[in-house]
Amino acid sequence: MTADFAGKTVAILTAAYNDWLSFAHLLPLLDNTLDSLGAKGCVVVVDDGSVDFEGKDMVAECSMKAIKSVDGLVLGDNQGNQRAIAIGLAHVAEHVACDYLVLMDSDHEDKPEYIPRLLEACRKSGDREIVFAERTKRSEGLLFAFFYRLYQWIYRAFTGHNIAVGNFSVIPGQLVRRLSYVGELWNHIPASVMRSGIPFDTISSERGKRRFGKSSMNLVRLVAHAFSAFTVFADVFAVRLILWTLGLVFLFVLGGMVLVGLKFGAGVVALGWPSQMVGLLLLILIQVLGMSVILLFLALSMRLKPPMIPAHDYGKFICEVNRLYPS
Repeated sequence: MTADFAGKTVAILTAAYNDWLSFAHLLPLLDNTLDSLGAKGCVVVVDDGSVDFEGKDMVAECSMKAIKSVDGLVLGDNQGNQRAIAIGLAHVAEHVACDYLVLMDSDHEDKPEYIPRLLEACRKSGDREIVFAERTKRSEGLLFAFFYRLYQWIYRAFTGHNIAVGNFSVIPGQLVRRLSYVGELWNHIPASVMRSGIPFDTISSERGKRRFGKSSMNLVRLVAHAFSAFTVFADVFAVRLILWTLGLVFLFVLGGMVLVGLKFGAGVVALGWPSQMVGLLLLILIQVLGMSVILLFLALSMRLKPPMIPAHDYGKFICEVNRLYPS
């Protein structure tokens, strides 16, 4: 594998928010990984509006072989992880020449040891596919696992795609600029790749453990992140919801006709609450159908407005670009 990547340039993009200590300890691990592959690399870290810079000065003190530079993009305020990565990706597309771009988190939950496998899978595709690291083994509890599986099922049912991956991925250098023109990148990176039609594949991986500090992700942000994936497929979601609702309406109308037939044809008098429940559920379904139609019109009407494209608009969010290593 080393010979395959000798002389190749691997850019690594990550975002940091008040978590510079984790990032500083991640750099030597990344350097060892790239050095073992015979590749050279550079790192771009997006400072997503940090106010705590503990550990940032350690970056300049690193001694690395494969990684030649570390650049920091300072954002004016906190944009959230997905937007920060989208801004960084557009910056890389315009300013950094690379054979491969690795997207990953800086908190050690994305293990550098999977980078060789990601690169190898990408190389085997002829550098034509984005390769994601799918977390097949997670460290969260049973309650989280249950709701995560439920979310995956709902997402597949209403979009037709399986959302079992995060940011951790390898993008062939020839696809970086194309991806920077995907407007949905602001909301959810894996979902935007699926929507764009760019070929992608996955490898299995295990989730690492955060070494320093506490995660800024809370329940509210987690739910917002989950719904961001739905917004990428808002029109598809609305159409499928309409079809599902129409199917249920048909079944309940059919059930109502059966109840009426039993009452007047078979002489069954004591129908009571079943007929009332059918009527109530039918009324609810009609309301859902109306809301789905409105959602579809809203989603389609948004196409009339020119979207924000990361490749065109990323510069509006960057205050400054600093060379962090070498100092």
